[in-house]
Amino acid sequence: MKKNFPIEFIRTLEDIKEQNRDIIEAQFQGKDTIILKDKDIASNFSFTIRLVDADGGDTSTYSLSAVPASREHLTEEFTFKYSVIEIKKDIDFWIHLIKEYNKPSSLFDDPITQHYYEELNPYFEILDEDADQKPFPMLQQQLLTNYYELLIEEVIKNKDEENAAEADAVVIELKQAQKAVSKSTKKTVIRTLQRNIAKLWKFSAQVGAKAIASLTEEGVKEALKTAGLKAAEIAMKLLG
Repeated sequence: MKKNFPIEFIRTLEDIKEQNRDIIEAQFQGKDTIILKDKDIASNFSFTIRLVDADGGDTSTYSLSAVPASREHLTEEFTFKYSVIEIKKDIDFWIHLIKEYNKPSSLFDDPITQHYYEELNPYFEILDEDADQKPFPMLQQQLLTNYYELLIEEVIKNKDEENAAEADAVVIELKQAQKAVSKSTKKTVIRTLQRNIAKLWKFSAQVGAKAIASLTEEGVKEALKTAGLKAAEIAMKLLG
């Protein structure tokens, strides 16, 4: 796959991915297409690069497609001769747009969930040096998947006519996070877990407390330990 692309292009994309590894990940499609994706599991933002013709010289022909494409347009696609420098500028602008979207919004973001998320910050400080590069080990992934199953069951158990819509939305997010465990770095998994616990607390303090208390169960505790998190300390400080 990599030998289908010019070496300067490969090295440039490697540098971009390394500098923005908290924000983007790379996927491959066929022999000629690389897709950079927003790491946020709820996002569909992507930058697709398809090599049309590596005809030598300073430029090759690429098809580029970006979501979002600009401040005014969500999608645009172009097929032109590009230099690697020109592609880098387009990718840098796309990453800038993602960072803009990631900023808190008083219109769209829920300030209550955000408050709970920030309250959890000190207890979810990731100490593992490779947390933004490597996934959890496979056994720990299974333990975390089981933990999400417990959370889903707890939400369903506490669902009633009054909170049905909110419960359904929370369950969908938990299932998305559960599926993403095997596809994400430790850091992404932990940040998503932190966000989900904040949403669970908003849904019901009782369910949120159950989620935090369950972090101390042997399997989950061991999984979090691989990212440098002390589950018992989190539970003790938050729940007393």
